[in-house]
Amino acid sequence: MAYQHHLPLVVIPRPTTALPHDSSAIPAPTEESMVQVFGKLLPPATYLTTPYGRAAYYVYPPRTAASEAGNNTTPRRILMIHGVQTPALGLHPLATALRNLYPAAEIASVDLWGHGLTDTPLAPHVPALFHSLIDTVLEALQWREPVHLVGYSFGGSLAAGYAALQPQKIATVVFVAPAGLLHVTVVPEEMRKKYGMQEPLEDNDNDIDELGARDMTFQFLEGGALVVPNDWEASVARGEVVAPAVRDWELKNHAGHAASVVAVFRDGQVFGNFASFRTAVENLGQDKLLGIVGEKDEFCGERNLADVGVTRAVVVSDAGHGLVRERVAEVAAAIKQFWGLK
Repeated sequence: MAYQHHLPLVVIPRPTTALPHDSSAIPAPTEESMVQVFGKLLPPATYLTTPYGRAAYYVYPPRTAASEAGNNTTPRRILMIHGVQTPALGLHPLATALRNLYPAAEIASVDLWGHGLTDTPLAPHVPALFHSLIDTVLEALQWREPVHLVGYSFGGSLAAGYAALQPQKIATVVFVAPAGLLHVTVVPEEMRKKYGMQEPLEDNDNDIDELGARDMTFQFLEGGALVVPNDWEASVARGEVVAPAVRDWELKNHAGHAASVVAVFRDGQVFGNFASFRTAVENLGQDKLLGIVGEKDEFCGERNLADVGVTRAVVVSDAGHGLVRERVAEVAAAIKQFWGLK
């Protein structure tokens, strides 16, 4: 089902493309427009102006003073990184659960490029583009101590890469259903060639079906067509996050969102990021890394984590890739137990 065909086609430059000096970006929707639909679940957005565009992040302030929080090992600084498609709003339930567990902690969550209230840069969506955003957010937060990263799906792959590059800035990393641990060959070779996913990139020719690539990407990520529950508005009115409704809103209101998703799928190391995970393990040590996966997740399992050296893992029974929202209490409990061991 080509449910994206009503959208204008935007194609993000590839890593091998010679780029002019251009700081232009596709602007994100306004905070007001998101709040009108989904309410004020998130803290007010804080904006960063960067060479690649404007980015939004959100800070959940501490509820109690650090002196009331217990021992010195209690996490104080937590940065959450969402996956491809659903923005920071999708991690709000887990952020709330962690905030209840750690009331003295300062928790931040960022809208990645092309998601939520963050612009889409007209630049290759390689990991370095997102690592620089994480750097910029941490600099703005002025956190002077190592941070605890919680990365979900694509955010897990980014967290691995960032920890591999900047281990001195990291206290621990929690990978929740991380992307990056499947080989790109899970996409059939014929489709990779047709949709511009060949390796090396020079093998991609000018006959790429960009419209088809967009449809294929979203159907792969959704497991079919995007289905928004009929009662989603009632759920939102109860203060719930309905991820399919958020994704649908992004597609309809963020002119660069679909292009960013395709670009991440192609060039963001959603596949084959094994080296970053292994380097993160080497630099931080196995005791600083936790993987949390769903028993029925087709994108990442306990074996995938073990293959790159992440030996500390929790498998949530009967859960799929959406466990970060569907099994919040169990994910939060696993994180609490892990941090309690530090």
